[in-house]
Amino acid sequence: MKFIVEKSVINLPLQYAAGFTMIKNLSTILQNVYIEANAELGEVTIKATNYQIGFSSTIKAEVISGGVITVDAGIHKNITVLPDGEITFELKGDTLIVTQEGEAGGNIVFRLPILNPDLFPKSPAISSDYSFKINGKLFVDLLKRVVFCVSTDSARIEYNGVHLSVFADHIEVSASDLQRIANAKATIDEPIKDEFSINILKITVLDIIKIFENEPYIFVETDKKHVSFSSERTVVTSKLIEKNVTRITKLFYDPFSIKAIINRKKLYEALKRMSSSAGEQTFSVKFDFSGSNLDLASLGNEKEGRDDTIRDVVINEEKFSTVLNSKLLLEILSNIGTEKVVFNFNLKDKPILIYPEDENARYIMVPIITERYM
Repeated sequence: MKFIVEKSVINLPLQYAAGFTMIKNLSTILQNVYIEANAELGEVTIKATNYQIGFSSTIKAEVISGGVITVDAGIHKNITVLPDGEITFELKGDTLIVTQEGEAGGNIVFRLPILNPDLFPKSPAISSDYSFKINGKLFVDLLKRVVFCVSTDSARIEYNGVHLSVFADHIEVSASDLQRIANAKATIDEPIKDEFSINILKITVLDIIKIFENEPYIFVETDKKHVSFSSERTVVTSKLIEKNVTRITKLFYDPFSIKAIINRKKLYEALKRMSSSAGEQTFSVKFDFSGSNLDLASLGNEKEGRDDTIRDVVINEEKFSTVLNSKLLLEILSNIGTEKVVFNFNLKDKPILIYPEDENARYIMVPIITERYM
């Protein structure tokens, strides 16, 4: 096997592939990336997997002779330190020789041991029982709006992923950490034949966000046990969480009697300043609405009292108070891009609905119930 390729072409796929390997594992092959050169097509395919999720990317290269190898995933560190320019990969015996001509005429050479590619696990065969196509940036934006709400409670695995629900003319993504619920949806150009719902691992969602953001489209296929996300030259496959939460977004449809519109930037900056003095366990901040003013007070520290005031708030109730976790609320506000943010309340101890002015995402947040401060 021998091929020549620009550093800028192969470096990023090797970096991505390294993130899909299992470094601490008895099976050494899972610490390797799979590299296959095809002389007829002039392409090189790079693969990696940890059995749970898998990665494959195909790049163009000058393939002098084809072949297949697996090599330690740390190869990307060798490639990263090289200057821009062409790099030659050549298999000699049981060693991969990586060479680049130096500026002074000498060569930069790395010699890396390989393993038998026959030991590399095969990717799962995913039947396209359910599928749809969507703009890459749109899909990634949806995932970004909800992934921070995924629970880390291993005892409730159904909350450890992002719920993707696909309808005839739109898709919805949702997540919950049992204190918040996040939901975002978007219409799609091509009608979908069969509606379905799947629960995607958080680690897979983070990889999709990292890898596919600039792709013109993503093609999604699933048999409800595995899922694949593919663009023109890249494929990510993953096991699914085979347990769903039914009606995770049902609280979004409850009636809310109080509506407040607040400047998002002012609220974000005020809460950020106050987070350092909020109680370490709850980060509790009291919200006191009075006319067009919103007074904010940190709770749980030695010296309690008003810490900030936001003016020109629009609210349809003369007075209202509640206590919220400032840390959790800051994460929500950081994922809202509009000038104003809308809060919908009922009673002070009931869940709160939060959304941007354009309503492209919705968040439910549970207030901190504490009679001491109310």
